[in-house]
Amino acid sequence: MNTKTFAQTARRILMEGVAQKLLYWGFTPEGDVVEEPVSVSGGYSFRGEVFDDAALPALWRKLHSAIRKKGIEVIVEEAAYTWFNRIMALRIMAKNEYEEHQLSYVAGMEHTPIILQRARQGEYSFLNTREQERLRNNIGDYNKDAETFALLLVGYCHNHPLLNNVFGRLDDYTELLLPDNMLQDNGFLHLLNTTDAISDDDYQKVELIGWLYQFYISERKDEVFASFKKNKKAEAKDIPAATQIFTPNWIVKYMVENTAGKLWLDKNPDSPLRKNMKYLVENDSSTTLSTGSDGQNEALINDIEELTLIDPACGSGHILVEGFDLLYQMYMEEYYTPEEALESILTKNLYGLDIDDRAAQLATFAILLKAAQQYRDVFTKGWMPQVYAMPEAQEFSEQEVKDFLGADGEAYTEELSDALLLMKQAKNLGSVMKLQLCTNAQTYIEARYKELQENPETDFNVVAVFHKIEVFIPVLLLLTKKYSAVVANPPYMGQKKMNNQLKDYVNIEFPKSKSDLFAVFMEVTMNRTMDKGMMGMINQHSWMFLTFFEKLRVTFLENYSLKSMLHLGPRTFEELSGEVVQSTSFVFQKSLSNTPKATYHRLVKFKSNALKEKEFLKKSQLFKNISQQTFMKIPGEPIAYWASNQVLLNFENGIPLEQIANPRQGMKTLYNEKFIRNWHEVSFIKIGFDFSNSTVAKESFNKWFPINHGGEFRKWFGNNDFVVNWENDGFEIKELAVKKYRSITRTVTNINSYFKPGISWTVISSGGTSFRFFPKGFLFSNSGQSLIQEDEELRMYVGGLLNSKVVLEILSILSPTLGFESGY
Repeated sequence: MNTKTFAQTARRILMEGVAQKLLYWGFTPEGDVVEEPVSVSGGYSFRGEVFDDAALPALWRKLHSAIRKKGIEVIVEEAAYTWFNRIMALRIMAKNEYEEHQLSYVAGMEHTPIILQRARQGEYSFLNTREQERLRNNIGDYNKDAETFALLLVGYCHNHPLLNNVFGRLDDYTELLLPDNMLQDNGFLHLLNTTDAISDDDYQKVELIGWLYQFYISERKDEVFASFKKNKKAEAKDIPAATQIFTPNWIVKYMVENTAGKLWLDKNPDSPLRKNMKYLVENDSSTTLSTGSDGQNEALINDIEELTLIDPACGSGHILVEGFDLLYQMYMEEYYTPEEALESILTKNLYGLDIDDRAAQLATFAILLKAAQQYRDVFTKGWMPQVYAMPEAQEFSEQEVKDFLGADGEAYTEELSDALLLMKQAKNLGSVMKLQLCTNAQTYIEARYKELQENPETDFNVVAVFHKIEVFIPVLLLLTKKYSAVVANPPYMGQKKMNNQLKDYVNIEFPKSKSDLFAVFMEVTMNRTMDKGMMGMINQHSWMFLTFFEKLRVTFLENYSLKSMLHLGPRTFEELSGEVVQSTSFVFQKSLSNTPKATYHRLVKFKSNALKEKEFLKKSQLFKNISQQTFMKIPGEPIAYWASNQVLLNFENGIPLEQIANPRQGMKTLYNEKFIRNWHEVSFIKIGFDFSNSTVAKESFNKWFPINHGGEFRKWFGNNDFVVNWENDGFEIKELAVKKYRSITRTVTNINSYFKPGISWTVISSGGTSFRFFPKGFLFSNSGQSLIQEDEELRMYVGGLLNSKVVLEILSILSPTLGFESGY
């Protein structure tokens, strides 16, 4: 069993155990109630028995309410993970000797955890008075070991400051859903204590908790992606599983070192940290300092406490952990004590946001584990990283906003009310929310929040409002500030997978980048970056080339300085195979020098993440000091850093192909299985060949006609395998188009080009382009787009040119992705 299998198995065991517990508590698999506990004097009655826990009926009612609100599937998922993360956190802390072992088995006593054996010996002071009384009633009965263990584990969590601070207090219905089989052979605790999937060395790695989380949700991710294939949209609850992926460590280091690290070197050019930054990229022609828009070299920060780093989509905290590590080294250079350094980093330097509660909790835990490696007492200090999850939706009346602000802040009522209204969508929109607060409002709200934290009001209304609003204010403040460094691996999600609310919002607020969330985050992160600050990101390389990212690309090239890039290509993430996800990591500075230049590492041909890192360190595929203005010579301004001077001259001096021939998109039938067939699947006598136009084809009364429909890599001629139902001038295809879109030409495009001779190619191809001649009589689909030229001599010349290495090189610049649309 490996770590991934362990996490997946744990999820299944815990979810099944939680589901069984829900049946015990009187719920059907659909969430209906068949039986419920009834309060009696000193306890409750349930299933014909009387129990001594008077608090349980209230917890049961909370559980019932949650099931009605969220659905039973969500409750099962949430409860299973609540127990997974707490138990794994206790295990990791014990393995690192930050606390005593409690959940490991007693030596020689399988199925008996240490916490249970100690309780039998009278060691259970962490329980409150009520819990101790209940324990004493059970401890002597070995048949009640499961019940006793549950009481001990819940009580231990209740009394554990770190678990409460990181994962929230376990004082809700979740404690009712601890599986009964924890101590059995098929239970999670037994799996944890007997598995070889996690070694002692693994437990020393801060990244373990992040890997476990990604593996834990991997099956949920598969479920969400399967729903996408059925044309379902991603609901807010699906977005975390659909979009989270663990960034390779060396790429995280590259992003952090070239943002926060570079800003530190601007302030301290002779810092010994430079030699430790293996992934720092610097242009030969640049001086040490970053260059401002006025051409002057200057440092953005004057003091280490001014260096702020945020990850607005932090997941389980990988970027923040590396950021912490680098910041700590900076503090050591400034002669801070470890205690002073940690307090300052956690309160002034490091920030994180995520849409997923569980991810934000694990990011917090990972940062604290990293901090404990430098200062073991961090767990007792009460310092918490400033990492927050997006809050659940809440309604706020105008009076509630006024009660929170107090009389001195009444002028900011409208601003705060508008922000809170938008934040009802926080779980769906996450960090892409554009929240507006003027400087005075921001300052006042932050001061008021701290005041109410430190000096609680006696006014009941203010107290009630503060408890309701306090989870919103830190997120609101982080989303309205700017940072010297912003680093992210953002969510990847195209418009087709977005739910309507998310899609509508990005269409309105981010028209240049709306096609995919990763591109939206490019705008978001730059908006959150200070002038002359640094933004680092890893995302998909399609933004560098594709037409629908052109406006975004041009905006970045004309306003910011691209400093460096790792062009990673496919197989950057070990868990993503194939050629579809092609990655790039890069750093922009929020300023534009007179002659911005960057260094590029071209790593697209290396077939594994390890090989890409090796070649980066060897600097074997390096393009240095490439002028940003170079890209403006190419139509669409693609980031074609590898283009030779001769190719660039062709772009400057050549003429577009469309002046000689007409590259055209083809039809989308909307039902290929019905309308497009292999030629041998239909009656040969019903296939019409060699017609020169639509009129004679219609009059022939043939049903099927040859169509260019893509196919395998093949040059010059061939792939003539398909026919299309174009009977009566395509009546059925056009009828379907009108029925679905009230338009023929939206999907049945370039009709006037049908039946004319030309050149076709396959639109999606991992092996490069291959162009094929076809005679008159053919139609063409969008998979087999075509270039129309009736002059045979000119057609032969163009075909030869298109199949040449020259055009292959040019197309690799215009479209290095898998798609070759007619526009290129």
